[in-house]
Amino acid sequence: MGLAHYIVLKPKPKDLDTFVNGKALAHASDELEALAGQLRVRPLLSFFSASPQDAAAFDVPQDVIASLPPEQWFSPTDGLITTRALLGAVDEIERLLPAPPADDLTAGRRKRIRRRPSSQAVVADLEQFEKLLSEAERRSVLWHLAIDI
Repeated sequence: MGLAHYIVLKPKPKDLDTFVNGKALAHASDELEALAGQLRVRPLLSFFSASPQDAAAFDVPQDVIASLPPEQWFSPTDGLITTRALLGAVDEIERLLPAPPADDLTAGRRKRIRRRPSSQAVVADLEQFEKLLSEAERRSVLWHLAIDI
């Protein structure tokens, strides 16, 4: 799958598709964390949590797993505050992640561009997060952010 942020729900409703792309969010995490600070909301990464089983799946050493804090779950309302604040700052996201000029695509620049998501992809991921967190809130289920590497 590659680096991606996704939402884990507890309990996970059997009838709810929880897929979110999350790749653009993962690749723009530094910019989004800075923007969250400017907007005075919690950064998305502050909602990250993992169980010992999740950590073991990534071959994390046992001593590190033993030192991890307990898995945490959050209110979807808190995640929606961040997600909606970021969606309300689309102009700033576009400024932080501008599209490269079409005539400025040297081989080296092409490689760097591929790692940097477009503002449109980031907004699309945020919209998926908002939709899923809204449904989680409606169903009164908890959530946390997870990372696929």
